[in-house]
Amino acid sequence: MDIINTSLGYTTFDDSTQNHTFADLDGNTTVIARGSNIAASKGILLCSSAGNYGEGSWGRIGTPADASNVLTIAAVDSLGIRAGFSSRGPNASGEVKPNVASVGHNCYLVAPWDGTIIRANGTSFSAPMISGMAACLWQALPQLSQYELRNLIQENSSQFAQPDSLIGYGIPDFFKAYQSITGITYKLSEDLNILNLYPNPFASGASELQIMVSSNVKQTIELTFIDALGKIVHQTQFVVDSGKNKVSISNLTNLSSSVYRLRFKDEKGSFYYQSLVIHN
Repeated sequence: MDIINTSLGYTTFDDSTQNHTFADLDGNTTVIARGSNIAASKGILLCSSAGNYGEGSWGRIGTPADASNVLTIAAVDSLGIRAGFSSRGPNASGEVKPNVASVGHNCYLVAPWDGTIIRANGTSFSAPMISGMAACLWQALPQLSQYELRNLIQENSSQFAQPDSLIGYGIPDFFKAYQSITGITYKLSEDLNILNLYPNPFASGASELQIMVSSNVKQTIELTFIDALGKIVHQTQFVVDSGKNKVSISNLTNLSSSVYRLRFKDEKGSFYYQSLVIHN
């Protein structure tokens, strides 16, 4: 076991004599916090939902989100704005909690009852985002211990220099974290800008995907569809003129419901990325 994602948080029980006070949430007192810290000492990275009590009377994180060695995840929306429901920190010892944040407000997910694409809210969605990205980063940097990995994620987050009790060290930049270890550079296209991509979500039975493209020069663009597993599932090319262009992409009926990463590669070998949701 390398990574555990925990969508769990509690402070009360059916037997009220077992309830936790805030003073118990010091990162090392509750049974599940102690168990989480033991797992971390064995080399396991633990990611925990911060909780959805930010707008309630409790307002704070629960446990195991308080655990000292757990990476506790708050929720933001797609613009990086904190979700009001996301539970606040710190823990009772004053440690920074939540540690980082990811999208958990109005985010797309696959409904377990019928496989359709829906939107929902919760730190139960933001924590798995970080768990999955942490798995990718750890696969790329297997020499790191879980402590080093956790620190690397925090150090390359949007407000590392000034953490707070709402989203902790902020929103992680995983590629920046990867670059900080490897020194590998990554160049985004200076000549290409994707102005719009519609419809998004895209119905798999629809005839064409419309893309509004702005280019500084006339050039051929290579478009690659990459699925959630990182596999290339579709590839095509199109030519754009200098200025604004409307491009139609067809023959997408074979793509299954998922979230895809669209990679636009210009003639200089630089890239521009967009996300596309496809549903049946």
